[in-house]
Amino acid sequence: MTYLWICLGASCGSAVRYLIVTWFKTQRWGQTFPYATLIVNLTGAWSLGVLAHHLVATSSAYLLLGTGFMGGYTTFSTMNLELWLQAKSKKWGQLVPYLLLTYGGGVLLAWWGYLL
Repeated sequence: MTYLWICLGASCGSAVRYLIVTWFKTQRWGQTFPYATLIVNLTGAWSLGVLAHHLVATSSAYLLLGTGFMGGYTTFSTMNLELWLQAKSKKWGQLVPYLLLTYGGGVLLAWWGYLL
C-alpha cells in the first residue's frame, strides 16, 4: 500500500507542475527567467515544511502528500539543468538570483512552513 500512496501522489504532483509550467510558458515574461520552476520549488519547500511538522513521516497521508505529491511536484533536476544552461550562456544576472532565491528561499520557506 505504501507504494500506491507514493505513486498516486507523485502522478498528481507531476500533473500540477506540468500545468503550472505550461501556463508560465504562455506568458511573455515567463520565457526569460525560470519563474515556473522557482515558484514550484519554493511553494513545494514551504508545503513540505508544513507537512513535515504536522504529519508523521510514515503515515499514509505523508507518503501521499509529502513523499509522493511534493516529490512529483518539485523538480531539483530541472532547476539544476536551468542553472547549468544559464552558466553555459553566461547569463550571470539570471543565474545568481535564481540560485540564491531557490536555495536560500527554499530553506527559509521550509523552515517557515515547519513553524506553522
